[in-house]
Amino acid sequence: MTAETLARIQYGTQTRDMIRAMLGTPSFAATFGDETWYYFWSQEMRFAFHLPAALERKVIAIHFNSSDVVREVSTYNLANGHTIKLVQRATHTPTGKKTSALQQLLGNVGRFSRPRKKEDGL
Repeated sequence: MTAETLARIQYGTQTRDMIRAMLGTPSFAATFGDETWYYFWSQEMRFAFHLPAALERKVIAIHFNSSDVVREVSTYNLANGHTIKLVQRATHTPTGKKTSALQQLLGNVGRFSRPRKKEDGL
């Protein structure tokens, strides 16, 4: 995303549909309230078997008001970004046992009955 593209965003006049037409579908939308769209851009370098190293990263956050009009645009990069540590917990089955996909599929055989119809007298 270029500086010229960002300069075309007009506060207080452009709507979500106009931003989508100009920038495309956002990479991520805020989970609660859906008032912010995020566009991610990243350039990485990988050397042999090492983990990729970020050369450049940009996050554009477009904030909308309750009328779906652009309220604010924020830009983040590697210098002002934060690394988020992911949680590695797992959710197990109610019995505490780990089951494979095949066991889950076969475990549901016979658990469901056919839908009842008026003709059944119910």
